Amino acid sequence: MTIRERVESELAILSDDELGFLESVISFLQSKRNSIMKNLDEAKLKLLYAETTEEDRRMAQEGMGDYSSDLKKEDKP
Repeated sequence: MTIRERVESELAILSDDELGFLESVISFLQSKRNSIMKNLDEAKLKLLYAETTEEDRRMAQEGMGDYSSDLKKEDKP
């Protein structure tokens, strides 16, 4: 069962008061998401992406030595 299906089945048994509370929680989450989206600066996102890409590349290169060493160990009888 997917998350959506579980939530839908739970919604069917909630009281009107509980549904009202849930509606306010959903509204809060939507406003928070909208606020975050408005504050995203494309230039900052590009910079962040570039930083994480470089970090990923560096970590991959550092790990290649270990990977190569492990492969050599596996090749030995």
